[in-house]
Amino acid sequence: MIIRSLAAALFLAWLTPASALPPLPPGNALEVADALSEAIPAAEKAWPGYRVLETPLLVVLKDGAALLLGRPSPPPGFKAFRRGGSIFAFSEKGPALDFPFRLNWEFAGGTLTAVRQDAEGPLSEPAWLARFAVHERFHGFQSSRNFAPPGEPYAVEDERD
Repeated sequence: MIIRSLAAALFLAWLTPASALPPLPPGNALEVADALSEAIPAAEKAWPGYRVLETPLLVVLKDGAALLLGRPSPPPGFKAFRRGGSIFAFSEKGPALDFPFRLNWEFAGGTLTAVRQDAEGPLSEPAWLARFAVHERFHGFQSSRNFAPPGEPYAVEDERD
């Protein structure tokens, strides 16, 4: 019975016309989604127990659009799409961020990590932005586990650091 149900689901997916699939977002958003699809598994492999999307991740792009990951259902104005084995949500108009990142930011009824893509410089590049996002999210992972490295505590003097 399970095999028959799976076969039927695969057949129906094969019959689904491409026009019925959600449209993909424009260029830069896809490049950032692809970079995140590579950076997230690499980061999780590097540190056992680290799950980047344990807390949802919002990436506001340089054109004002936004990508959202790790949220079971997208908030109003976001449309879901699949990329690199992950489900993303895209909005042409994301929230305005006046900071480069925030670990526990309230957005659309939930708490998430938010990062902003710069218009120029290293954080304008999708691969750098993806690494920055998983790096900053890692600090949230550490603090949620009361991680304390040996020696003197590290004081963050500036969010941009």
